[in-house]
Amino acid sequence: MTPRALRRRALLITGLLAALIALPLLTRQGFAAYERQQLRSAQVQGCRALLTGQTPWRLAGDSLTELDDLSASTNARRSGAAINVADQLRRSAVNVPPGVVRVYALPLQRRDRWSFPGAPAVLAADMTLSGEADHSGPGEFPLWVDVPWRGGAFVSLSAAGLCGKGRLRFSLLLLSDSVGALSIEGDSPGVVRQVLQIRR
Repeated sequence: MTPRALRRRALLITGLLAALIALPLLTRQGFAAYERQQLRSAQVQGCRALLTGQTPWRLAGDSLTELDDLSASTNARRSGAAINVADQLRRSAVNVPPGVVRVYALPLQRRDRWSFPGAPAVLAADMTLSGEADHSGPGEFPLWVDVPWRGGAFVSLSAAGLCGKGRLRFSLLLLSDSVGALSIEGDSPGVVRQVLQIRR
């Protein structure tokens, strides 16, 4: 074999080895980019769901049940995130001041179970509320709002996230001293009005 042919063979072998080394790295980077894009898309959908009323507001116990269901249906990494959110919710529920009802929202986007990496996740945690009523602060998750326990109480807040901004309105109708109906709606297109029955 001539020296030229040996050089070609050496270059070919070197190229094949470089491709074999680079392929897993490029594949991993491709999956990571795909996962980032999927996560952002799901966060935007979770944000829209909150602003249009598709994300329900609940009392602490019902929100904890939802988080328990999420933990049971996800892999260990995401289950740990759900448990952390549940701990934050429990701490928040203990610190509710008297004379108010505190409601919680978990802006979740349950992803297709066949999507990479194949599990639902707690998402849209970047959403923030602003307004005069007591509410969750920046970076807090789950979101919460305090509504005064009195007939005709009205709270209006701005909500912002990756999908933009919108307003949320909470109004309480007392049916008796211990039973109320909390109406929640937003001002985004396609909004769904929610009525939450509350017993104290």
